[in-house]
Amino acid sequence: MTVHLVSVGLTLRDSLADPKQFLDGDHEDVFYALLDRAETLIPSRGDLDRHRKEIARQLVPNTSEADRLLTEINEVRPDLWLSRASAELAALARYSDRRSTDLPRKARLDAGSKDTVVLLTTDTVAGLRSALWNALALTSGDPTRVLWLPTPQDPVSHPEGKVIIAPITGLAVGDPDAMFRAMRNLGLLGHALVDDIVGPGKDYVFHLSGGYKATIPYLIGLAEGMRGLKDKDKVASVTAYVLHEDDLSHLIPLPLRILPYEVLQDELESVDWDDQPPHGLGRRLHQVSGHQLLDGYAYERRNKEWRLTPFGEGLLHLIP
Repeated sequence: MTVHLVSVGLTLRDSLADPKQFLDGDHEDVFYALLDRAETLIPSRGDLDRHRKEIARQLVPNTSEADRLLTEINEVRPDLWLSRASAELAALARYSDRRSTDLPRKARLDAGSKDTVVLLTTDTVAGLRSALWNALALTSGDPTRVLWLPTPQDPVSHPEGKVIIAPITGLAVGDPDAMFRAMRNLGLLGHALVDDIVGPGKDYVFHLSGGYKATIPYLIGLAEGMRGLKDKDKVASVTAYVLHEDDLSHLIPLPLRILPYEVLQDELESVDWDDQPPHGLGRRLHQVSGHQLLDGYAYERRNKEWRLTPFGEGLLHLIP
C-alpha cells in the first residue's frame, strides 16, 4: 500500500477560469457550467467556519448539502478534468507512469486501489475548496470516496481507494506561532497515519508540486522524520518529489535525510511538555545532549535557554 501525501495549492482555480483546454472532449454544457461557477467552486474568501461545516456535511450521504454537491458534480463533471488542470493532478498522473515522457491524460484513484491519497491543504476557504475539487477529480466525481479529516485525531475507516482532505492549521500564515501550529499538526498527522489511519509498514510518497513553496522545507522535515521510523518497522519507505510546471515529462526526486528514531528520542527527551512559551518561541528543553546533533534544526539557543524550533515541534508530535 502506498500513501500519497499531496500539498494543495490553487492552480485548479486558475484552470477553471479557462476550462476548455482541461476538459476531456468537447462538452459545451460542462464548459459553460464551469465558467458560470468558476468563482463559487473555489472562492478566494468567505466564512471559514461555515465552509468547514459545509464540506463536512457535503461528504455525508443523504444530507441536503450532499445532494447539492451531487448537483454541482453532475454539472461540472470532474470526471472529465484532465491531469493538467492542477499541479496536484499532474504530479499524481506523472507518478503513475514514470516511463513515458507524455503526461497521462488523467489522474485517477480507482475504487479498487489499495492506495490512499492525503491532500494537505491550508486551513483557508480557497485551500479547502481546492482540495475538495481535486479530490472529486481523483475519484471521478464520487464523493463517497472522499473523507474529511478536520483534525489528525479524528477516526478514519477503510482509507484504501479513498482521498483524505487534511487541513493543516497554520500552514498558510507566515508568523512564527503559525508555523509552530502547522508543524505540530503535521507531526500529529504523520503519527496518526502510521499508527492508526493506515497502520505500520506502508510506503509514503510526498508530492510537493502544489501549494506555497515556502512550506516545502516543513513538509520535507516531516518526510525526514517519518523516514527515521523505518527502523521501528512503522514505515516501509518514504520518498518525495516535485514536478516542474514547465517540464511535466519527469519527476524531480528530493533528497531526504534519515532522522533515526532513537536520535530523535534522545535529543527531545528533555522537552518541557508543560511549558507555555511566549510569542514566537518553542517549548523549553531542560537540557540537550552532549552531541547537540539537532542544534539549529529541531532546537536552538534563545535568550540563554534551549527552545524547540517549528521543526522540533513537528518531530516531537511525530514520535510521542
